[in-house]
Amino acid sequence: MIKRISCLISILLLLGAALAGSSSTCLAGNKKKDVMKECKKICKQMQTEGWQVYGKAESLEDALTSYYQQIADSKEDVETLIGRGEAKDAKIAMSKAQHNLKAQYASMLKSNVSGDVNLKIDTEESGSEAKSNVDFDSTFEQNVNQRIGKLKPNLILSRQKADGKTEVNIYLIIKQ
Repeated sequence: MIKRISCLISILLLLGAALAGSSSTCLAGNKKKDVMKECKKICKQMQTEGWQVYGKAESLEDALTSYYQQIADSKEDVETLIGRGEAKDAKIAMSKAQHNLKAQYASMLKSNVSGDVNLKIDTEESGSEAKSNVDFDSTFEQNVNQRIGKLKPNLILSRQKADGKTEVNIYLIIKQ
C-alpha cells in the first residue's frame, strides 16, 4: 500500500513537472508570437515612412525580422538604445547617430562604472583631492570607452527626409 502511494506521488510529481515545463514553453512561444506580430506592424509603418537598411543590400523586412528575432530569443530582459543622427551628408548623420548612441550607453553605464572607479581610486593612496578628481575622470573615461568600443549595433536604418537631410537610427540591444 505504501509502495503504491509513493509510486502514485512520484507519477503526480513527474506530471506536474511536465506541465510546468510545457507552460513555460507556451509562454515563451506566446512572447515570440507577440514580438513577431509587432515586427510586422512596425515593418509596414517604417516602409511607408521611407526607412531602409543602411549600408547593406538587405530588405527592411528581413532586417527587422532578424532584429525582433534577437529580442524574442533573449532569455533575459532587454532594453533597446537608439542613437539618432541627422545631417545633409549620410556619413555625418551616421557619425552623429553613433555619438548619440555612445552618450546614451555611457549614461546608462555611469552608475556601474562610477562605483568600480571609486573603489579602484579608494584602494590607491591619493595625496590630494584634486588628484583624486583627475584620476576619477581619466579612469572613468577609459572604462566607459573600453566598454563602448565593444558596441556592435544590431540594426542601422536610414531615410531621406523631404528637406534633403539623411536621418540615421542605430539600434542596440542591451541585455539586463
